Amino acid sequence: MAGEEIEPSGLEGRYAVVDQFLSMGSVTRAQVPEPLQHVR
Repeated sequence: MAGEEIEPSGLEGRYAVVDQFLSMGSVTRAQVPEPLQHVR
């Protein structure tokens, strides 16, 4: 699924994107939730 654009549906979809970033190791869960809310 890496590299694909996911459409977040509520928390479930949002954390799916978060998990994707975590897999990259670019960010941690503490850094993601707030900015991710602004991401499509």
